Amino acid sequence: MLFKKKESKNEPIIETKQALLDVDGATCTSCVYTIEHVGRKMKGVKECYVDRNTSQIQLEYDGEQSTLDDIIQLVDKIGYTAVVNQADLSSLDNDQ
Repeated sequence: MLFKKKESKNEPIIETKQALLDVDGATCTSCVYTIEHVGRKMKGVKECYVDRNTSQIQLEYDGEQSTLDDIIQLVDKIGYTAVVNQADLSSLDNDQ
């Protein structure tokens, strides 16, 4: 699903998508902070949230496969492993 987010009055509407990545090894607060902090600074990433309880990264991004690849490489460089669980989600809610 596409999300339209208006950045400011002078900026165009930006369409974003969401993805869920499984992450292995990021179990402490500092691990989570590092992934979130660096991830949010990456080109194409609008939001990056790590849930330690589910070992997943919730990502709002520009919809480009290269952005997903970049976030996976980032997680690998930090010392953890991430794989795409689902991409282009309409919702990140796990309610089923």
